[in-house]
Amino acid sequence: MGYAGCDKLPLVGHLAIAIHPKRSSAGPFSATWINSDGRPDPNLILSQGLVQVVNNALAVVRLSRDGLDVQARTLVRVTAELTWQLAVLFSNPELLRKYAVAQSEEEENRVWWELFGRGRLLRRTLDLEKALGLPADVSAALDAHRFSYPDQHDQLLAAGGLEIG
Repeated sequence: MGYAGCDKLPLVGHLAIAIHPKRSSAGPFSATWINSDGRPDPNLILSQGLVQVVNNALAVVRLSRDGLDVQARTLVRVTAELTWQLAVLFSNPELLRKYAVAQSEEEENRVWWELFGRGRLLRRTLDLEKALGLPADVSAALDAHRFSYPDQHDQLLAAGGLEIG
């Protein structure tokens, strides 16, 4: 049982379910972390982001198994960028507030481009790594890994496929 032939829900999927907003005491963030009235709820935003990461990862497995390598590589990159975006947003309540309170599609697009467009996501990700105090060699390894997804995907396919568990 499971999506795309996967019979295990990834750990991040369990986390997304565990922090569902109806279980507000279980969330990693106070409901008032963004605004004092508790809206928007940061735990709901995180839960939805993690569900999207899980769904994308499962879709990558399915696409790979069906021989749609180009589409799978594209989705791997999208998923990687989504995880970077979540890390950046949840490292800064001001950025998350700005991101979460957009009221229209046009405003959402404007805010997204302001926060993440034209290389800003990469810069913010690198700034976050520096703020964490990562040693230079670790940061360099992460940077090299960040842009090697297509090659790694091809190597995994050649070795017998992708598994999520």
